[in-house]
Amino acid sequence: MKAILIVLLAGFHLVWAQAQDFTRSSESIFYNVGGKIDTADVDGDGDIDLFLSGHRRLVGPELMLYKNDGFGNFFRTSFGFPNLDNGSVDFADIDGDGDSDILLSGAVDRTNFVTYLYLNEGKEGFTRVPETPLVGVVNGEASFADIDGDEDLDLVISGEVYSPILGINVFSLNLYLNNGSGGFEIIKTTTFNELEDGSPVIADVDGDMDLDLLVVGSSTRLYLNDGTASFSLSNVRLSDARAGVAAFSDLDLDGDQDLILVDTWYFTTYLYWNNGAGIFLEAPKSPFINGVFGSISTGDVTGNSYPDVLITGLTADGDARTEAYLYINDGQGSFDVYGQNIFWGSWLSSSLMADIDGDKDLDVIISGELSPVQGEPAFNNTSLYLNNRLITSLRKEHINQLPYSIISDPYNKLLKISIESEYSGQMDVQIFDFQGRLMKEFQKGLVLGPQEITMMSVSLVPGNYLLRLSHQNLVGTKKFIIPR
Repeated sequence: MKAILIVLLAGFHLVWAQAQDFTRSSESIFYNVGGKIDTADVDGDGDIDLFLSGHRRLVGPELMLYKNDGFGNFFRTSFGFPNLDNGSVDFADIDGDGDSDILLSGAVDRTNFVTYLYLNEGKEGFTRVPETPLVGVVNGEASFADIDGDEDLDLVISGEVYSPILGINVFSLNLYLNNGSGGFEIIKTTTFNELEDGSPVIADVDGDMDLDLLVVGSSTRLYLNDGTASFSLSNVRLSDARAGVAAFSDLDLDGDQDLILVDTWYFTTYLYWNNGAGIFLEAPKSPFINGVFGSISTGDVTGNSYPDVLITGLTADGDARTEAYLYINDGQGSFDVYGQNIFWGSWLSSSLMADIDGDKDLDVIISGELSPVQGEPAFNNTSLYLNNRLITSLRKEHINQLPYSIISDPYNKLLKISIESEYSGQMDVQIFDFQGRLMKEFQKGLVLGPQEITMMSVSLVPGNYLLRLSHQNLVGTKKFIIPR
């Protein structure tokens, strides 16, 4: 039985960038586990589920699929994925049947590296494809995209493979083409032989309607696609970035893909503007932290259509420490740091933005290793931060707040409001969904002093809602949930 949900939201701000609009979830299921993450709606119920491949403190490697109840609450599934060390995870609809399949890679032991492909069978769970040409890697990075233009998802995987001849790990980058049914064929090419390390990032950088490949590493290289998955080395020069990370995004909304690149070797973060033809111009001064061994995520968290930027990693400003900063994009080429100490810093990390709680804005997940507490070892952690932007946008124009609390009682189809009023008279009540549509509107009588008001919620389908109360010159807006 689900507990009755009590929602108490406080605080008031006039400007989005100054507001504490992210709330760290108290979700304890992720405690002491951190690593690579990816999200998808694996069970087709309309919400975002989470796969985490990492380490749990004092336990070891752990790969686990967490399902979402639709409101940002996760629970572990019972499906037994192998606990691969130094692993990675990626979702994609590999076989074109409309659901999300899973690619896993990592180490079974010191010399046995694997890459596994699991097909989504719906209610039956996942089935591992027994024979694939996928080379086993550790510390892997994978990118799914339609490389050859035949409307299925091909695959680029980089990582370390074990060489029994040399007795050490060596770098590998391979391109696999999809046959349309989820079967892959490795493409033999010498194009990438010169690379010693690197992570693949895919985007159409030159506007010719096919997907090009950037490999970020000690020799960063941009490869242009001719549309048939045949690549040639571009003469565009970008910073070499050993153990670096990069992300493409149309930051200025001019129709091309700009680039953020982190050079771990020199603790430098670069911003490159694309001129539309795949020529990248380095910004004179990067607005971003120089965080390394971290991650980059982009997405519009403010609702102004411009992608904002989240960067995590280890900084070298004085004493090395883990950081995580969200930069708000003003659309004019400037990025302002959002808040202070909002997100837990993390390195050896991954991060993403997704609508976890179904309220039509982007939430943040950060997973990795936190700075050690003095006298204690560092520990892994995964944190979920829920975005309350829509609540703020409804309340931000109101100076005098009406304080109250709300309890959603789904079993009796009731909303219970506790309020202390300084005035008697009629109070206006409005209920909005998270698309801003007015669902219900009526009035309730108030008396002077503390009181509880009960109203029926039988007409509201399960989902997220906003309750707006207005009385005299006071207004209050809070979020509540009708559970499934």
